[in-house]
Amino acid sequence: MAIRKYGVLILITLFSVSLFAQNQTMQIAGVTRNYIVHAPSGLTNPPLVFCIHGYNMDAASQQSYTQMDRVADREKFIVVYPNAINKVDHCVGFIRAY
Repeated sequence: MAIRKYGVLILITLFSVSLFAQNQTMQIAGVTRNYIVHAPSGLTNPPLVFCIHGYNMDAASQQSYTQMDRVADREKFIVVYPNAINKVDHCVGFIRAY
């Protein structure tokens, strides 16, 4: 279980470092989940921060509302905005799945 959890985080990090802001998907428990990744350029072994949206919101609105991309650019970390399923799912399940 721990290997799977860290494996997903490592994959997100590796795939994200070469990206700036990208919509991504992954399969969790047979369900396709999507998320937005923002990674400033030139990062080496960066921290990874999950920015979780509120009820009835989505990743794009959370990204716009919080402006965490600016903080990530300044502080040099990757920020991931996961989407809930149909905007009403408990988004924390996205993280707990691994």
